[in-house]
Amino acid sequence: MRTPALLFVFALVFSTSASAAPGEWRVLGKKGDWGMTIAATMHAGQLYSVESTGKLYVTNPATGAWKQVGGAEFHGTRRMFSGGDKLYSIENDGSLYRIDPASGAWEAVGNKGDWADTIAAASIGTELFSIEANGQLYVTDMKSGTWKKLGKPEFAATRGMIAIDGVLYTIENDGSLYSVDPKSGAWKTVGKHGEWATTIAWAVVGKDLYTVEKSGKLYVTNPVSGGWKQIGKADFGDTAAMLGTATNLVSLERDGSLYEIAVK
Repeated sequence: MRTPALLFVFALVFSTSASAAPGEWRVLGKKGDWGMTIAATMHAGQLYSVESTGKLYVTNPATGAWKQVGGAEFHGTRRMFSGGDKLYSIENDGSLYRIDPASGAWEAVGNKGDWADTIAAASIGTELFSIEANGQLYVTDMKSGTWKKLGKPEFAATRGMIAIDGVLYTIENDGSLYSVDPKSGAWKTVGKHGEWATTIAWAVVGKDLYTVEKSGKLYVTNPVSGGWKQIGKADFGDTAAMLGTATNLVSLERDGSLYEIAVK
């Protein structure tokens, strides 16, 4: 993210054109521009990302055009979330911060270090759901920083968590997918045990779950039934992370390139 003039020209060349078939992709911006990204989230239809330099950027996920927000103050960011009209981050020391997406101004939320043992997290509205290393699920009011336990400490084997249509979903270390009630912490299996064992990245578009496997194949899953199907070709083996827009996926590759993937 160091050559805005060149990137602007490049973004125009790759501006949204005719509709693409599911699984088709196109590069956004300049290849490698997101190579130093350490955390990212979608917020209000825009991609927000933090680099190892501590700089916060906002990117138009349709064109790849970007700009810096605020100063270089985010070196310690470990995770980032959208909550209401603000961004939130969990820092390496386990502290939670609220960030203004327009100015980059930030302030601490709750007690310093309260999220130090977090191994997975997802947000629904202004509530942050987090799992600690001991397997306990918590819900945090991101406006006040107050939190409480949900359910029993049954989530120590969780590899990742995501929210779909107001429900939490976890992928466990054995590759099983579970739905989790955000009110009680009660859970149930989705699909067959172990079917997501080789998943390397996942994201949500609408009410569908999209996953990329080590094989490079992209799948869409109905999170209610667990039924799934492959879309496109096995082009996605270098995916480092995925995020969902309103209609498509955005993937960040290991070489720092950003791609838009058609899903509808």
